Amino acid sequence: MGLVRFSLALICGHAVDALLLAALLPVFSPISAGLLGSPAGLIVSVWMNETTAFRRIFGDDTFDRRRLRPTISLAAALKLGLYVALVFDMPAIHPVPLQLLCAIATFAFTLFGYWRFFRRNS
Repeated sequence: MGLVRFSLALICGHAVDALLLAALLPVFSPISAGLLGSPAGLIVSVWMNETTAFRRIFGDDTFDRRRLRPTISLAAALKLGLYVALVFDMPAIHPVPLQLLCAIATFAFTLFGYWRFFRRNS
């Protein structure tokens, strides 16, 4: 059940990031909008993983979730780096699909990190 909760928290963080990017694009450049939206998505993901109400709904893990903060933070930095590279490489494509592509890639990376920590502690 911890994997479901963790995945849902990551998806919500990516959704917040994408919504902020879409909202900020009319005002800021694609890279500036990505730089402003990315920390909000990271904060939402970490908060949802550590809040007690969310833990009560989905159950608690058998290990300390604070060990996953570096994995989530690294994934957010990787997503931002991929996004910036894709925006520079493919400026004709709208930034939101590029950001969603980066979110899918880093979602897989973060789930691998979760699985690695979970398996190490089992």
